[in-house]
Amino acid sequence: MLNEVLCLLLQPLTFEHNPSDESGYYNNLCADGNFRRCKLILAAWVADCTGNSDLHHLEQHVCFQCECPKNECGDYVSPDKQHPQRDHNLYRTLSDAKTQAVNAELWSRLVHPVFNGFRHIAWIVSDLPKPNLLHTMQIGTLDHLQKWINHCMKTHERRDKYNSIWLFVPAYQDLTPRNQSYEEVSQWNGKEI
Repeated sequence: MLNEVLCLLLQPLTFEHNPSDESGYYNNLCADGNFRRCKLILAAWVADCTGNSDLHHLEQHVCFQCECPKNECGDYVSPDKQHPQRDHNLYRTLSDAKTQAVNAELWSRLVHPVFNGFRHIAWIVSDLPKPNLLHTMQIGTLDHLQKWINHCMKTHERRDKYNSIWLFVPAYQDLTPRNQSYEEVSQWNGKEI
């Protein structure tokens, strides 16, 4: 299911839907109702070993960048003896064949012979840029959502009720009890100045 969703999400990167010209830019309808010229750039995210194995349908505890055997993971390999990079387009071609010989070939490369959305894009996944999403997009999006929620609660006269609930939440594991109302918090991590 995850990989079918990924395939649907990655499909627009083929530039078949709504390109404005041959430049690869899109006329994208934004949430505010205006059209903007956008150029989609695929980026990856930093995931742990288990996450990469699940996303790429690889055996557990293998390198997701190259076809290094399990027993050599973590060992230094000189540049002249590097293992081949993982080629998701090759894996797609092999898995589409659906024969026992091809399945054996995929298993020998420590790849599960099943459908995978990453095998349908033209990029080498391990070479994609990996921006720091936490400090760029996620915190900015969270700030926008917090302002929107605060405005919504004020408009519908719910802010006082929310603040009383906010201040009443007891300490739990690493959640400390609140001593300020929701809109008075100026810093969400570290110590407030």
